[in-house]
Amino acid sequence: MSMFFDEERRFVVVLDFESVLMDYDHRYKQCLSLALGRDATQIEMDEGKNVPENTMKAGEMINSLDQWTVPVLAKYAKCLIDELHRMGCDVWVITSVDPIFHEGREHALSGLIRPEQVMCVGRGATPELIVDILLRIGTEAYLGSVWEYGYGKLGGPSVTVAAKYANTDHALSALLDESDDDMDAFVNGATTLSDVMDFPLLVWEKLRQANLVYYYGHYFGPDEMLP
Repeated sequence: MSMFFDEERRFVVVLDFESVLMDYDHRYKQCLSLALGRDATQIEMDEGKNVPENTMKAGEMINSLDQWTVPVLAKYAKCLIDELHRMGCDVWVITSVDPIFHEGREHALSGLIRPEQVMCVGRGATPELIVDILLRIGTEAYLGSVWEYGYGKLGGPSVTVAAKYANTDHALSALLDESDDDMDAFVNGATTLSDVMDFPLLVWEKLRQANLVYYYGHYFGPDEMLP
């Protein structure tokens, strides 16, 4: 039972694994090393991504690595998940790999997310199917990213999912954009964030508006200041 809500009330937050939680720089360099036939772990990321054939080859290999490696989490992943849990959120993870690779994702998230809350939807899952899954589990907040290797900026599936989910009732939909480029405040209805830890702040505000937030034993309503 959450320290914030009773058993009948859940605030479900879903994080995209591939675009948000996984250390894609690490995995990209693994794939680039395989694609080029040489060690590319020291290559600058901008250098690697600016060679189209490199990006294509590495992107094609990323999913195949799930057969024999455990993904490395982004440095901020534990802090993000812990903060959402501390706020009382019921945190789920969605990953676009086939269920046979569930064990690798489960191992990567060990101690952070319960295995049954890691949803492997399959490589062929459409954004419409993913949004349907989000709605079926009662999702109230979703975080994806504008960038996914192998797709380029704004071309990945999590962008489409975020846009479609943003059009559902009462949805909080956000996209991480850590690039140095000027970014729009919204992408197809989804809020863009330059810092992943701004996402818990958005969630916190939605919780306050719904009169749901308790913080170290004190209730904060929608008109009260954050501590």
